[in-house]
Amino acid sequence: MIHVVHHPDYVTPAPARSTYRWNKNGLIRDLLLEKGDAVAWHRAETTPTAWLEAVHDEDYVAEVLRADVPKEKERRIGFPVTAAVASRAAIVPHGTWLAACLALEHGFAANTAGGSHHALANTGAGFCVFNDLAVAAARLIDEGRVARVLVVDCDVHQGDGTAALLAGRPEIATYSIHAEKNFPVRKARSTVDVPLPDKVGDEAYLEMLEATLVPLLDEFRPELILYQAGG
Repeated sequence: MIHVVHHPDYVTPAPARSTYRWNKNGLIRDLLLEKGDAVAWHRAETTPTAWLEAVHDEDYVAEVLRADVPKEKERRIGFPVTAAVASRAAIVPHGTWLAACLALEHGFAANTAGGSHHALANTGAGFCVFNDLAVAAARLIDEGRVARVLVVDCDVHQGDGTAALLAGRPEIATYSIHAEKNFPVRKARSTVDVPLPDKVGDEAYLEMLEATLVPLLDEFRPELILYQAGG
């Protein structure tokens, strides 16, 4: 049985002038619903403000929660932060944290939204509002649920926000394998970064993944992995 976290507000109507694929979380939900009893469903809740403020600036958190984000930040995010978008953004980090707690109990779990790895301390970016990976990792450590967390990011874009927000925390490691010449232009510094050239093939990709990730696993010995698969 697979344990999956979801919330109805993950499926939010697209705000105006947005190219983000707002329907993808609903499509994921529908595919998993077809699996019937093979999936155990869990409902995310609104993330406590203190959890968000543990990695994001207090003023930015307040801007999002009241749906009053400055236009320049909305441009970096890629869409307007409406009340519905703000509600969704406030729920997703709790969903990732809950999925992590379920994974500790059952071995694996997933959140049907999240992976918002571009969000920084004082702004969102690249279709990411709050960085659920950073929020969840920090919270798990602060609660004492685990001693070491590794974020493994296999998105084509570097996990710059996650790397920046979690830098300086020795109990949390970040790994990003990504296209060297893709967004963001200015990369952050993860614990391990693996920039790849354009048009790398599957075999070469998997070889590089194994050659760089396995040594990190052996050295860091994480008790939990937060996996960002891309999307």
